[in-house]
Amino acid sequence: MTTAAPPADDLRSRLEHTPQLGTFVKIAGGDVIDLIALAGFDFAVLDLEHSQLTYTEARHSLAVARANGLDMTVRIPTLDTGLANRLLEAGAAGIQMSTVRSADAARRLAQALRYGPVGSRSISLSQPAARYGATPLTEYLDSHTHLPLIVGQLETADFDDPIEDIVGPLDVAFIGTLDLSVAAGTPGDHSSPVAAETIDAIAAAAKQTDTTLGIFASNAAEAERAIDAGFHYIVVSSDLALLRGATTQLGSHMRQVRSR
Repeated sequence: MTTAAPPADDLRSRLEHTPQLGTFVKIAGGDVIDLIALAGFDFAVLDLEHSQLTYTEARHSLAVARANGLDMTVRIPTLDTGLANRLLEAGAAGIQMSTVRSADAARRLAQALRYGPVGSRSISLSQPAARYGATPLTEYLDSHTHLPLIVGQLETADFDDPIEDIVGPLDVAFIGTLDLSVAAGTPGDHSSPVAAETIDAIAAAAKQTDTTLGIFASNAAEAERAIDAGFHYIVVSSDLALLRGATTQLGSHMRQVRSR
């Protein structure tokens, strides 16, 4: 009698079946990652675009995430193939790149995250993801060539190529709602006609290319609406925003208590 292998529990596999909820990490330190994992988030996005995090701090955060069993992707502002490779080797579940507006940019991102012959990523086994060489080369290639998530942020109101050609090479087409609202001329409002039409066009292209839809949600209510709309990779708020909200609420309450 043979026993069926347990279902894969990596972020890529879970996204195929169930919406996954994450949050942006902008604060250095393992305590933040511990709290996110304990809170029950499915993943986190380490933000190397809009934060002051260094590579050393990012590597520490990735190590703590691995220890917690928390999948963590990393957002970068532009394609730096060497940095992307080092982050993946340090345990990142994928790379999320900002402002993808052309098919060429999407293809170059995909190539950078895949080993040959399907991609151009340089390989070494002397790194955490390969257990510092303990994993045989063929086994490592079999499990890691297609494992990293290719996440492209679509956050402009116009694109250089047809949207389906842009989202086609991606695993996740992530809609950056704040930047999109600014590009649409309605800062903070991505329900305006221009922004809403762009979101609908991205969703239609993702369905055509079988690409997972992702989006930023500023709060739980927006996340719930995103799930209902078919989004699976949902990044809710950030550690800084959650801390600001909690401290603001507590501070307001304490001022009211003091003024009695």
